[in-house]
Amino acid sequence: MTDKLINEIKTRITALPKTKVGLGGYHTGQNDAYDNILSVIEHLYPDLLQQPDIQPGDRVDYIGIQFPFLKNVKVDHIEIHRVGRVAALAYDDEIYKVYVDQVKKVDIP
Repeated sequence: MTDKLINEIKTRITALPKTKVGLGGYHTGQNDAYDNILSVIEHLYPDLLQQPDIQPGDRVDYIGIQFPFLKNVKVDHIEIHRVGRVAALAYDDEIYKVYVDQVKKVDIP
């Protein structure tokens, strides 16, 4: 699995342009590399990128290391970004944004 994936990624990255285009030094090759890698993974291994079914209103625990106090908090809303789905977690009148794959649903008895 990994050899096939690595070879495909290398092929696609070397095919990307290396010149600057657009305003502000936008590097087409660098900025599109992530999208190209994701498209390879989605095509070859679609199950790897499945996100947990987190919805607004769900209660979740943050399982990363940056915000250890985010436990049993409510998902205010979900945002879709270029790098993936982000959960906006409401805690103490503040909103903390974390990747959806960094949270798990709290089991409510």
